[in-house]
Amino acid sequence: MKQLLLAFTQPPPTFDNFVAARNAELIVALRAFASGELPERVLYIWGEPGAGKTHLLKAFSALTGASLLAAAAPGAGDFRRDVFCLDDVAVLPEAAQAALFNAFNENGFRKLVVAAPCAPKDLASATKSGPARSVPEMRPG
Repeated sequence: MKQLLLAFTQPPPTFDNFVAARNAELIVALRAFASGELPERVLYIWGEPGAGKTHLLKAFSALTGASLLAAAAPGAGDFRRDVFCLDDVAVLPEAAQAALFNAFNENGFRKLVVAAPCAPKDLASATKSGPARSVPEMRPG
């Protein structure tokens, strides 16, 4: 008997295929941020691992053409971009934190979406210019 291969493909992350549940307000905020309806330059989202933060960053990136950077990736320190997303900012090396802070102060970017596993405590308290939004964990209903 010959085994058949099934071609399972995962659709690219979008706001439409994200299971919003308790995150409907966050989706609205991200779309408003993407379209320029929010005046802030930084939007900080946080939540437990597996809550969907990376999915939301990828969806934002696809919608806006923003660069998506992983904080732990080598070279994560070039923050002079128009619009970008920074995933897992909690592991951003100290030198890269300083570069991000300087880019913020020098208007080195127009918009930034930051994701982390915890509420902002430092990094200039989520750069003190934008709202922080929680991504509640999905729980079986």
